[in-house]
Amino acid sequence: MKSADDKLARHTEAAHHPWIILGIDPGKTSGWAIYDATRNLAVSSGEFTGDALPSEAVPITVSVCVVEVPVGQGPTYPDVVRAGVVAGQLHERLRSVMETHFLERLAIRQRLTTAVHGIFRVTNDPTAWRAVKLILCGREDCDLRGSKKLGREPGPLAHVKGKDARAALAAAVAWTLPAHIPTQAP
Repeated sequence: MKSADDKLARHTEAAHHPWIILGIDPGKTSGWAIYDATRNLAVSSGEFTGDALPSEAVPITVSVCVVEVPVGQGPTYPDVVRAGVVAGQLHERLRSVMETHFLERLAIRQRLTTAVHGIFRVTNDPTAWRAVKLILCGREDCDLRGSKKLGREPGPLAHVKGKDARAALAAAVAWTLPAHIPTQAP
């Protein structure tokens, strides 16, 4: 696990170099999102099946990969087990190419709740998406599509489509936020 000093050094270095994070939400249908933490911008995103991560999801500029991992407690649903298997497969493939970290689903929710100053509690994917919109844009309408009829430009998160891609972006954004909880899966 990286120390707080290491993370601070990476933040300082990001001022001179773009800090690009690949977030992954594993599962039967997995999502990926590339987040530029230097510019506070979602660059691209998409979804894929199983561990077949598309090549456009891993550009040369990615600094770090963050894989969300569910933690089963008590009787575990098959989807949670499948997500854990896919997370492990992706971690194994990516760790030789880039710095790769696990971030537990609970840690993502806690970090996002803290980042929105407790205005609401992040408990699921829709509330995580709401928090990401507030963190990156400062408002909740930044994922609207553009409309020539209404004279409205598309929001900065309009291209992030699909619940799994949104969850992957939430993982990437949460990893950049301060934490007072462990971020590595055992």
